Amino acid sequence: MIRSMTAYGRAFSSTSRGAWVVEIHSVNRKGLDFHVFMPKDFLCFDLEIRKWLSAAISRGQVTVKVSFEGEDTLKSVSRLSSVKQSMEKMALALGFPLEQISFPLVYQEAKALSLDVQEKEKELLEELQSVVQEALKEFLRRRESEGRALAAAFSQNLELMRSLLLEIEAKSLGIQERYQKKILEKLQEFKEVFAEDRERVLREVFFYGEKVDVSEEITRLQSHFKQFEALLDSQEKSVGRTMDFFIQEMGREINTLSAKAEGLEILGCALKMRSELEKIREQAQNVE
Repeated sequence: MIRSMTAYGRAFSSTSRGAWVVEIHSVNRKGLDFHVFMPKDFLCFDLEIRKWLSAAISRGQVTVKVSFEGEDTLKSVSRLSSVKQSMEKMALALGFPLEQISFPLVYQEAKALSLDVQEKEKELLEELQSVVQEALKEFLRRRESEGRALAAAFSQNLELMRSLLLEIEAKSLGIQERYQKKILEKLQEFKEVFAEDRERVLREVFFYGEKVDVSEEITRLQSHFKQFEALLDSQEKSVGRTMDFFIQEMGREINTLSAKAEGLEILGCALKMRSELEKIREQAQNVE
């Protein structure tokens, strides 16, 4: 099943040390690109987060936000007061105005002092991994849900393209015979058709038939449709690049059909197919 590259997942976990919040958001990107934001005390966990996510995500620009509110900081007014007093003493000693010591500054400093990450690194990493995996689970569920919607839209586009291709195939039958009849009728208006005239007409009809024959393009397009449709139910984690390849190949065949089109009806069908393919191309940019 295909998955969208656009999704969002969030998880919250409260522990004895504090409250974790992890948010994962992604948009489409050809490769895999991570942007991880977290408190500076937890930067040592950056590579671990990337490793956990890389095991489940293949493509997209992924933004991860990690926040942590320590219980000691949240509950202890006296600790905040102590930190504020210490900062005021340093400010006076250094000649800085006390007005610059704001509540957010005191709060952030108290958080930094309240948790010794190195001392409790193993426990904190386990807690973080648990909440990241929970957010990732929701994130992947939404990617798959959006992927199902994309697959349904692709199926409708393909069905319409198949019907247009069948119409082109039907309208292409007997082109040589119709052209031969048209040329012979034209010649009859001017003079009697001699044997050598008929031979020249038949040669011209043959070359014309070669020029407007679209049987190979029809066969290749039918094959591309089938292979593209198989991707919609593929168990592979990432099929977006393969989709891009088949879209490019289908576009090439449709352009050839348009160039070879004999009559406005066939050209009209080819142009409608191109329009449907552009819809697929646009939406396929969101497929992982």
